[in-house]
Amino acid sequence: MTTDLSISAVRATTDEDWETLKTVRLAALLDSPKAFGVSYATAAAYTEQEWRERASNKTQPAFLLAIHQGQAVGLIGDAVSPTQEYNLIAMWVNPMFRAEELRGAWLTRSRHGRLRESTVGLS
Repeated sequence: MTTDLSISAVRATTDEDWETLKTVRLAALLDSPKAFGVSYATAAAYTEQEWRERASNKTQPAFLLAIHQGQAVGLIGDAVSPTQEYNLIAMWVNPMFRAEELRGAWLTRSRHGRLRESTVGLS
């Protein structure tokens, strides 16, 4: 019997996702402390208001959550430069999901900073 570890959705965060973003972001910082531009201690000290602002996607970087069976198992932090270039600045997936092929709806930034749906398969 195989276990389904597929990512069912990737969606932009909202300010209501602040606790989920905090949980996933702190897990990422514990798992890969040198991979990001902020330390666990710094991020853990953010206030609820700071987490809400980050999750709101009203400032950059914007965050996306990878969802599996209703649970966030990864994140992407991205930004669009003043010249409309897309910049992937953070990506983390729970180690249990790293070896799996990601398929389905994947949100990416268009050149104009709008979200569009596309299909991505990673092997």
